[in-house]
Parts: sequence; structure tokens; C-alpha cells
Amino acid sequence: MIRTPTEREGFILIELLLALALLGTLLGLGIVSLSPLVAQSHLDTTTSYLQSALEEAQIRALRNLRSYRVQLEQQEV
Repeated sequence: MIRTPTEREGFILIELLLALALLGTLLGLGIVSLSPLVAQSHLDTTTSYLQSALEEAQIRALRNLRSYRVQLEQQEV
């Protein structure tokens, strides 16, 4: 089969570059919108950990009839 110059297969470079730029923009917007969700998840995890530590200290204090302390340390992220 002989192809005429008007028939073409595939994409030209500018079409590929535009598609990649559009995809990059959409991915960037998606990542930015997920940031608050990730921060909230970290906060929820930390709150749960603190609550568990306080409950454990309370149980030990009641069981052993003595004072217990919960010490918080900053963790590197």
C-alpha cells in the first residue's frame, strides 16, 4: 500500500509535548490537593498515639498505686 503525504501514523513532537505538559499540570494539582489530607492523617496518628500513652500511664498508676509520667519527645520527620 502506498501512502500519500497527507496520511500519517503516530503523533508529532508538539502533540506529545503538549500532552505531557497537560499531564504534568494535572498531576501537580492532584498532589497539592492531597497535602492537607496527609497532614490530617499525621495529626490523627499522633493524637491516637498520645491518647494510648496517657491511657497506659493511667492504668499503670491505678494498678500500682503510684504516679507515672508521660514524656513527649519531638520526632524527626
